[in-house]
Amino acid sequence: GQATVTHQEHGPQILTKGIWFVRRQREYDELGDRRVSDWLCKLQKGMGNIKKIRLSTADTLWSKLARQRTPYCQNCGKNSNACVLNAHHIIGRAHKSTRLLLENALVLCVNCHVFSPESVHRSPDGSRKFCERIIGKKRYRELEKLSNQIKSEREAIKEFAANTLLVRT
Repeated sequence: GQATVTHQEHGPQILTKGIWFVRRQREYDELGDRRVSDWLCKLQKGMGNIKKIRLSTADTLWSKLARQRTPYCQNCGKNSNACVLNAHHIIGRAHKSTRLLLENALVLCVNCHVFSPESVHRSPDGSRKFCERIIGKKRYRELEKLSNQIKSEREAIKEFAANTLLVRT
């Protein structure tokens, strides 16, 4: 069987047979207002327990700076007034050397990020081809090369703080 779910930010989504759950992402804009993005995710075999992602202050600031720098979806062109935008890591968060580089950010609306069957996380071609189509193969290879450098999370945060003039008060 199938079911259809609708949301104000995107068209109807068809749910195939299986177990589905909703993830909520809380983000803060420059006025401090809370925005909540609901991600519809299908529970896959072998997923086991779903881990909560730990976000540092630097991760939150990285996302905010990326969305300020590019206030529109880099895939479909919707601007931040028309939808909620997410910052997607082109090279995954596990790679500490590129995790907090703004060059590693792809700004996407929630539909292009997770909801649509062609979204970066659900694309039949995979995340790499999705990102290469937008930023180009050369830039993707440059980020991939940078991601192979060994760097601790602490070193990455320190470098990010120096580059963004992050000041603790």
